[in-house]
Amino acid sequence: MNLSVGIRKGSNKYPLEIDFYANNTSRETRPIVYNVDSVYLSFPKLELIDSLANYVTEDGKPKFGKLPHQSQSIGLRLKYFDFHVNFDIMSRVDHSALGMLPYSMSYASPLNYFGEDILSTNIIYQKIYGKLQGKSHLKQIRIQY
Repeated sequence: MNLSVGIRKGSNKYPLEIDFYANNTSRETRPIVYNVDSVYLSFPKLELIDSLANYVTEDGKPKFGKLPHQSQSIGLRLKYFDFHVNFDIMSRVDHSALGMLPYSMSYASPLNYFGEDILSTNIIYQKIYGKLQGKSHLKQIRIQY
C-alpha cells in the first residue's frame, strides 16, 4: 500500500512545495524456493545436529514455517527557493533465519525476528548560476536495531 500527497503554494517563480508520502508492506511469508534434499542436507549430518535446540525437523528434514515481513515508511519533502528538506522514518521487521543454516536458527518459528528503525534527515541547498551549479548537502541517518 502506498500513499503520496503533494501541494504547491505561492508564486510561480518561488513556490513552496510540500510532499507527504507513506508506504506499508506486510507479508505472512516470503515466496522462497528451496529444496531441502539438495541444499540443506548436502552438509555432513552429524548426530549432534539432531540434538540442537534450534534445529526443528519434520520427517528428518528441516521444518520450514512462515517467514513474515513487515515494513513501513513515512516521509515529508519541503522545497522552497533553493532549499530542499527531506525527513524519512522507516521501520522493517524480518524473520531472523533468512540466510542462515537451519542448524543455527529455526525456520520453523515465526517468532524469530530482527528489525531496525531508521530516521533520515537531508538538507540541501542548490543554486544554479548560468552554466554553473553549486550544491551543499547535509545528511543525518540514525539507525536503531
